[in-house]
Formats: sequence, C-alpha cells, structure tokens
Amino acid sequence: MLNHIGITINSQQEISDFYQEILGFEIIKNFQINSELSNQIFEMKNSAEVFLLKKDNIFLEIFISPQGIVNKYNHVCLSYSNRKDLISQAKEKKYKIRIVPREDFDLVFVYDKSGNIFEIKELVK
Repeated sequence: MLNHIGITINSQQEISDFYQEILGFEIIKNFQINSELSNQIFEMKNSAEVFLLKKDNIFLEIFISPQGIVNKYNHVCLSYSNRKDLISQAKEKKYKIRIVPREDFDLVFVYDKSGNIFEIKELVK
C-alpha cells in the first residue's frame, strides 16, 4: 500500500503556487531534515525543509532544495473530475503543459517550476 511520494522542488513558493492552487493539495505539516540524517538516507550533505501535503488519500512529501534534482522518467499521475479546469489554471499561471494527442484520449502532463512532471487524467466514475 502506498504511504507517500517524495519529490524535490527548488522553491518553497511552489508549495502555494502549484501544489495548493493548481493541484489542490493542503499542507499537513512541515519539518526540517538535518544534514546528518539527509546524508544517511539520501547521501545528500545538506539539510532541507520538508512539507507533507495531502489531497484525498494521496500524500506528497516535498523537499525544498535550491540545487534541484534532474528527473528523467519520474512522474506522478493524478486523476481529477475536471482536468480541463486544472489545465486552464496551469496555463493561466504560466506552468508548462504538454498535451500528447492519442487516438483514444490525449495524454496531459503539467510541470512544476522545478521540473517535476504530473500526468493528469480525467477521473472516470
């Protein structure tokens, strides 16, 4: 069973601008991971501010790292009851959106300003 997804962003401002306003997550708590623990777990020698966010039954553990991180195929897929609204909000706020036309349905990807990729699906009821 999935407990949470950990991702890295470059700026704390993204918490409100993207994760709360666009994706609809709420902050549950925030805390600091010290450099010693960060090194033991992630082999990173820096301390980091961490935010735990929640939407429905999904938890994101977001690490703030001004150095950023390079992602390749990593992405999180989320379903929304009206993805058109989410796409409109993201466009309005100048977030990168990639729509890949497909025969049955379009694939939609929204990028936060740190380069994290979110695949957005229409919630099927």
